[in-house]
Amino acid sequence: MNSNIVDFLNAQGLISPTDVIEARALQAHGGGSVASALIRLGVIGDERLAEVVADTMGLPLLADAPDVGQILAAQQSLRFSLNWLAEQEVLVWHDVLGRPCIAFASGSNALTAEAIEQWDIVPSRRFAVALRQLRAILADLEQGGSSQPASGSIGKLEELAEDAPAIEFINAMLSEAMARRASDIHIEPFKGDMQIRLRIDGTLHLWRTVPAIRFAAIASRIKLLCGMDIAERRTPQDGRYSLRIAGRDVDIRASCLPGVWGESIVLRFLGRTVDLPSLADLGVAPAMAQQIGDLIRQPAGLVLIAGPTGSGKTTTVYKLLEQLNDGSRKIITIEDPVEIDLPGVIQVNVRQDIGLDFASGLRSMLRQDPDVIFVGEIRDPDTAQMATRAAMTGHLVISTVHTRSAAASITRMIDLGVEGYLLAEAISGIIAQRLLRRRSADNTYSGRIGVYELMGVDPLLREAIRRNAPQNELEQLASQTGYRPMIDDARDKADVGLTDAGEIQRVLGD
Repeated sequence: MNSNIVDFLNAQGLISPTDVIEARALQAHGGGSVASALIRLGVIGDERLAEVVADTMGLPLLADAPDVGQILAAQQSLRFSLNWLAEQEVLVWHDVLGRPCIAFASGSNALTAEAIEQWDIVPSRRFAVALRQLRAILADLEQGGSSQPASGSIGKLEELAEDAPAIEFINAMLSEAMARRASDIHIEPFKGDMQIRLRIDGTLHLWRTVPAIRFAAIASRIKLLCGMDIAERRTPQDGRYSLRIAGRDVDIRASCLPGVWGESIVLRFLGRTVDLPSLADLGVAPAMAQQIGDLIRQPAGLVLIAGPTGSGKTTTVYKLLEQLNDGSRKIITIEDPVEIDLPGVIQVNVRQDIGLDFASGLRSMLRQDPDVIFVGEIRDPDTAQMATRAAMTGHLVISTVHTRSAAASITRMIDLGVEGYLLAEAISGIIAQRLLRRRSADNTYSGRIGVYELMGVDPLLREAIRRNAPQNELEQLASQTGYRPMIDDARDKADVGLTDAGEIQRVLGD
């Protein structure tokens, strides 16, 4: 943004030095100009800013916006990119006589001054424009064609994907996400701009907001890297990409979901071979860790790990498998997808496209003479019944279920068609868990810690499962042999300063 405009805003009392500092900080995180940062902070409206630009640069406000054809005609003859317009926050077009014109949303800079001179844009064809209007016009340019590009435009998309700015942006985004220990990157297009958010310790944080005109290049680059159809925008797609960042091998799982303003893209980091934290580091109390160890050292039985998405189930399972992987057992897993490589363990990826799902994979695994089986998730009747029968025929079966408590997992298995008498014979125990943000010494959050409940299955509980007892009765019976609900573990951790009541309320509720 032109420093004269900043000075003018200060002199008029429209902004303060503190506003400028905050805007520059937001600019560093969110990209764009200081002007757009001031608008996002709510310090100044974009119409008022356009008036300031007009006054300080001696320009009229743009009265009649150019149409798409005029901008594209100028682009073809003057050889600028639409990304360049978005980055410089200007519009360039040809008037009815074919002469170049320019409109500024946040003032001029060295690059736009050079362009004015090179393209011979005289003062009478220079204007000021509101940033919102500029972004709306650029969004129209982006959405101007069909939502599904013709085959002739695939080459253009590939060209965008190999464009240096797109490559640099993706590299910077991935490096930033790794440096900040993000688990996911969310790229979300809206009208006029798109936002990139990082999920850190379970909470989304805005990294940057960039003009929507840059979305096609960024999306194309991601699709190219992850092996997806670069031209398909109408249907959901999944892909995967492996790379090395900061000396660490990382797999990235990509998901694209078509939305009104473009595809929502989520990138999830999946470790390859990593040093898994101990159960104590995960937040498991020593007594519970001993009970879990006894549970998984049984030669057969069904062990369930329960919790919603993002509750840390996968890390817990991998740690249990690591403990079992002492060379004396044949361990096979079927996962969707394999998230961490475990040397010495046979790991199989679900492949829905060829009919390899959890149920069919489990059926084939049983012919491999395994001692331990991990089924990534029980979510359908076939998988539930096969896992139960495998546990009854001499195999230790570990799996996950998306339920809120240990007792709810028993109800879920019965709802999936497993007879109570079969489940009562097969099940050995259930671990339910959540992740809470960890309170650090400076009274901020840093990292996360698990809270758990463990329901071991004794004869009384087996009899209750056999007759389909309700959840509250299951919990009452389990409490007689040491079961404590997860909320108690959370409160214990809050009492010693590992988390706090607000975080418990946020994750566990009342």
